[in-house]
Amino acid sequence: ILVLYSTFLTRSGILGDTSVHAFTDLGMNTQLLLFVLVFFLPSMAFYFIRYKSIPSIVKEENTNSREFWMFIGSLILFLSGAVIIAKTSTPVWNKLFGTNIAPPEDPEFAYNQIQVFVAMLIGALTAITQYLKYKDTSRSFIVKKLAIPTIVAIVIALSISIFGNINYDKKGIGFLGAIHVAIFCAVYAIVANSAYLWLGLKGKIKAAGASVAHIGFGMVLLGILISSSKKTVLSWNTTGVSPLSVQQNDKNSAAGDPAENLTLFKGLPTDMGRYMVTYSMDTINPRDRKRYFEIDFKSKAGDDDFKLYPDVIKNNKGMEGFAANPASKHYWHKDIFVYITSFQENNRLDTVSFKNREVKVNDTLFYGNGLMILNKVLINPAELKSKFSGDENALFLDMTIISKEGKRYGAFPGIAINGNTMRAITDTVLSQSLVLQFNKVIDQKTGKLEIGIKETSNITNLLTLKVYEFPMINLLWMGIVIMATGFIMSVIQRVKPKSQPIKVA
Repeated sequence: ILVLYSTFLTRSGILGDTSVHAFTDLGMNTQLLLFVLVFFLPSMAFYFIRYKSIPSIVKEENTNSREFWMFIGSLILFLSGAVIIAKTSTPVWNKLFGTNIAPPEDPEFAYNQIQVFVAMLIGALTAITQYLKYKDTSRSFIVKKLAIPTIVAIVIALSISIFGNINYDKKGIGFLGAIHVAIFCAVYAIVANSAYLWLGLKGKIKAAGASVAHIGFGMVLLGILISSSKKTVLSWNTTGVSPLSVQQNDKNSAAGDPAENLTLFKGLPTDMGRYMVTYSMDTINPRDRKRYFEIDFKSKAGDDDFKLYPDVIKNNKGMEGFAANPASKHYWHKDIFVYITSFQENNRLDTVSFKNREVKVNDTLFYGNGLMILNKVLINPAELKSKFSGDENALFLDMTIISKEGKRYGAFPGIAINGNTMRAITDTVLSQSLVLQFNKVIDQKTGKLEIGIKETSNITNLLTLKVYEFPMINLLWMGIVIMATGFIMSVIQRVKPKSQPIKVA
């Protein structure tokens, strides 16, 4: 039922832009709600009808028994899921009861400050419970079996904490300490269950499905803790250009801080730390209304070039906005994770006209986002030979554009003359939405010239994206594979004909 309800939350569009995993409104909210109710209502009906037939335990379990702590672990997971669903369902409560409950200021931390303690408890229980016997277990037996795994786990966890550079202190020393304790519990789960293969099962691998699954689960926890606490933003805004406003600096939105979103102009390589990144092209799939973007990453060291294809899907029924679907590049020791936070396409008629200005060498002119300086006039420059033919004479203006953010750009508008024919050679500064045109020479003696300046957003397509690097996240993926392997081993062991029970120490 909860899986179906989670499906309703993500597929209905009710979460809006509070999650990069949420879909837009597909116009199927009624169908999705009925889908949930079809399973929920009969389940509740059968529960109350058969309530008296549910067996009850006459005697409570011993606190040193395996079944007692299995129940506690299940209860912790249930409460963890309930907290997540309750917080995520805020838009549902607002619609049902007409309330206006605001989402938490920092939704990520609102979840993490609770789930980090869940990770501690579940990690520790995963390590210890395997060593407990059903019905009752003596304390001396537990201490004897767990002593060595505990010491080994402490040594490994301390090594990770000291040498792993895990210094996520954005939320204070208390939360950082909780992360390190959770790392110990995850390592404890891995070490204790690995040791149980020999200490408990005496090397009987066929019966080790549960232990293998628990090892995988511990690796999942460890991968989440390390990759999330060492997560790095790669897409710091180096251009000084952003279509995101300061008001969009909302931790509830996918974009978050505008400074963490890099703006890319179509076809223009842009500096992004270790990479030069280019928005190469985009295409629309008419079947699913998705727009796919090709983002080309080229390492400055020349040893790591790749392309990623994040996509967005637009809202239905004329609604504004879109939902972003991320793309990722996998390495053995990290993942690079990319998603689109905004995009602007040049599909409107450009009605902006040039504004003519008089200028001489060394003069300064101002435009909406900065100023421009005419450095000199170039006659038939060899470096610009590709812009005019051999039977033409050309004049180019060597200009420097300086934005309000202090960014400098070069521009070379010009004219090409062939007999009595003259044509303008415009130049654009894409990141400033600026088009420059050399119109004519007004007075050759005084050096007075005329240029045209056009500021328009219709000269290029652009997008903003957010790029994260998650180190050691492959621990998580490997853990999932190992956990699934352990589950399959357990299923095979259960369905096999029972010959002789395997004794466990």
